[in-house]
Amino acid sequence: MPNLFDTALQDFPRNEIWRLQTDGWQACRGPDNFRPSYYQGMEAGFNFLRRFDDVHITPEFIEHIYFSAYQYESAFKNERICRQGYCESVNEFAIVLPLPGLEAIAGVSLAGIDELVTMIQSSYESQGSREFPQNEIGIMKPGMFYSRVISFNDFATPNEFKNMLIKQLELASATLRLYTGPVNISDDEMTRVDLISNAATREDILTFVQNDIDQYYAELQRAQSIADPEHRNAYEIMAINRFIRKLHQSHYFPDGNGRTFIFLLANLLHLQNGHGLKITEFPAHYAGFSSYELLIETRTDLDNFNAFKITRAKEYFGNLSPETIIGDKEGTKRELTARLNPNPLIALAQIDELFIQVLEKKIQVPVGHVPSKSLTKKTIKSLTGPSTSTIAHDHAKIMLKELYLETLVRVVQNDAHNDTTQRLGYGANKQTPVEILRSIVFRHDLAKVCGPDKIEPIITQLSNDALLASTSSSAASSEPPIFKS
Repeated sequence: MPNLFDTALQDFPRNEIWRLQTDGWQACRGPDNFRPSYYQGMEAGFNFLRRFDDVHITPEFIEHIYFSAYQYESAFKNERICRQGYCESVNEFAIVLPLPGLEAIAGVSLAGIDELVTMIQSSYESQGSREFPQNEIGIMKPGMFYSRVISFNDFATPNEFKNMLIKQLELASATLRLYTGPVNISDDEMTRVDLISNAATREDILTFVQNDIDQYYAELQRAQSIADPEHRNAYEIMAINRFIRKLHQSHYFPDGNGRTFIFLLANLLHLQNGHGLKITEFPAHYAGFSSYELLIETRTDLDNFNAFKITRAKEYFGNLSPETIIGDKEGTKRELTARLNPNPLIALAQIDELFIQVLEKKIQVPVGHVPSKSLTKKTIKSLTGPSTSTIAHDHAKIMLKELYLETLVRVVQNDAHNDTTQRLGYGANKQTPVEILRSIVFRHDLAKVCGPDKIEPIITQLSNDALLASTSSSAASSEPPIFKS
């Protein structure tokens, strides 16, 4: 019986799976923007979830996702803390607002501040006999070696704490090198705001995670009792997102939290609830964007995944008659193109997947075509000549090769007209746009069939303008030197 993942992926281009495993906004930097060890772990993580796609979530199950996804990293091999799973030490990460230049890496929005403050307040109220609350806010200024905790209890009201936090986040955002808005801060006002998870025993951490899980299932149960399908879907998504956001805020692992919670666990939960898979455009937003903002983003992410699926093109291609394929090649290509995504880079991947499924006989083209199993092509040809169906089948494969090369030309031509931040190579540190396009294309089976002699002359026409435009705004070193460890 097919698992949820394989069912969801059956019409998704297999050579584009990396897009599910990485930040969508960084896709213009190509698959090689992430380490091979990262992809090894993500493949292992997906394979683990394939085996347990109907599981009821437990703290131990989440920890196994982390182990699966992080096991190939050098830190896992070299640092004992990474092999222990849940982190009992202090863990923290920086958050900023989505001010100009920071939209993709922002961890918290103004609309999400109230929910973040509520989370911090709840952390203090549930501290009990523990030495520290689970989550706090820390501020780092020039000359400091560690973040200074800003105690929620030092403020008369949650609103006062919120106003302080907004001010510090504005300073922290303007401090980053990526910030492109007006700079009105002095050197001594430079700031970093950290979301802190305090040290805790493993027993306490398991309790924290179980509480998060219980809260998720309670919200999900309420959502599933809603009669209206549209409202039910929205509240299911918000229940998932609040759960993932809380896990991400708490940063329960020493590293690999984003891949564990946002790329792996979240996709499992969406599949379990019938939503499908998603290509997550802005995973950083799960630190503190509002529930409503994350709902809108998630629906877009789900649509972005579906945009790659070949379902419409596959249905059309598999119902073509031999006469149509042989007699009207150009018309057939136009009709097929109309059923592909208008983005030529996505269409390129779809054509590749169509070609693979034809070779695998998952798509029988022309309609009803069944290659002979008892006689070789050579024998058939010598006796009777190839059948009309066989001729049309060969024509269909040639048609896909031609359409692939034509679409690759469109990729190169259209790139210059894309928004700067969407152009191939934008924000890349080492690779040129040509190298990035090459790394995407030569993952495709059809590119290998066409051969470098057909592919390279097209790829090398790609402009380097986007790379040059992005050189000064690369995210490689976004923080000023005073905050770099």
